[in-house]
Amino acid sequence: MNKFIITIILSFLVSCSSKSQSKEIRINNLKTAFKKNDDKAFFQNFPKDYDQFVKDFGWNDNLDTSYTLYNESKDYIDRFFAILSKDKTNKSLTSIIDIGIDGKYQADGVNYFKFNIEKLFTKNPSLVCNLLKNRRPDDIDSFWYFYLDSPQPLTSVPDYLQSLKNECGNVFISLEKQLKIIQKENLVSEVVDESKTNKLKFLNDFIPKNYLVLDSLSVNINQDNLLDKIIVLSHKEEFKNNESRLFMILFNIGNNNYSLKFKSHNVIPCLKCTGGTGGEESYSDLSFKNNILSFTQLKIIDSNLIKIRYAFLNNNIDFILNEVNTVNSDLTSNNFYKNTIIPKNKIALKNFNYQNYTQYLRQTAKITDPDGYTNLRKEKNTSSEILQKINTGSEVQVLDNSGDWWLIQTKEGKKGYVYKTKIKEE
Repeated sequence: MNKFIITIILSFLVSCSSKSQSKEIRINNLKTAFKKNDDKAFFQNFPKDYDQFVKDFGWNDNLDTSYTLYNESKDYIDRFFAILSKDKTNKSLTSIIDIGIDGKYQADGVNYFKFNIEKLFTKNPSLVCNLLKNRRPDDIDSFWYFYLDSPQPLTSVPDYLQSLKNECGNVFISLEKQLKIIQKENLVSEVVDESKTNKLKFLNDFIPKNYLVLDSLSVNINQDNLLDKIIVLSHKEEFKNNESRLFMILFNIGNNNYSLKFKSHNVIPCLKCTGGTGGEESYSDLSFKNNILSFTQLKIIDSNLIKIRYAFLNNNIDFILNEVNTVNSDLTSNNFYKNTIIPKNKIALKNFNYQNYTQYLRQTAKITDPDGYTNLRKEKNTSSEILQKINTGSEVQVLDNSGDWWLIQTKEGKKGYVYKTKIKEE
């Protein structure tokens, strides 16, 4: 082989290795700074752009797995914004713009980061002008696209950003432009052709080309005595192309006309998107009763069939995750395991993603027994066998918090019950 080519290949390999090592060092420094409450080192090692942010806190779509700090993303993002709040000069806030440029919607860490930006802007709208007015036009456009991108995009400029019209004309124009782009992208993706985007009216208008109605409910969601539609659509060739199902909520506005309330590709998985061979269905039991929207996700991992029942409470026409019930059955035996979680954090249907189902099943808590420890018991009573003594302050994983006795798992992997007054969710 030509020596020149060999030199180039070696240089490339060394460069890739160096970048990998540099990333690992930065993440280790970030973890250390987080544990030691070292704000300066934490800020220095926090991601500087969107790509870096996702590779720390996001989901790897190619490998269908999480990146390094995915499970801790909320805690790290909270720390980041807490540090920003201490900066009276607001100079460090430019970092949120840097991270937003070239960004797009992702559930979990990315969405939580956007949520914190929104809280910041809602509380202090004048920051928006100061942070964006001197940026390049392309960067302003890119940031707004990231800020607005959502499975359920806004239909108008929020009230707290209306002041930009007078304070920062160029920033407001960019905001309006990106809002229209996202609305158009969102709508065009759900209709047969672009010419119909302003004429959506009848039920069939909302069904995209090459999609079929797989499931449908006619229910009164908004208490107007008109039957709205909850629909699951599947691609005609989903078994071949592994496309997720499309979940839609359409409001009946009278005379058999409808308006789109909600749509997402992240609610119902395709046949082969949950670990099976494709011969098993991926969901069942779509229902809307007593103001609760629910469905069961079916997932196969090794020899285990996992049934996860998600229940969303209709809260002012917005669905919030209210309860998660799980049955884990071993297909090679008659053994099964049940648990129920009442989510501590309010997770909206629009932010729900079936791919990351484990985040809805697990919560951390700390033992708070004033005696200095509490007993982990085999059954739900004080006379049951003691499996382990857990020291006060120890972190455990909550598997079921629906009754007086909570089912938990210790760091050592032991599962048992602790009385609810001896434990506190974080």
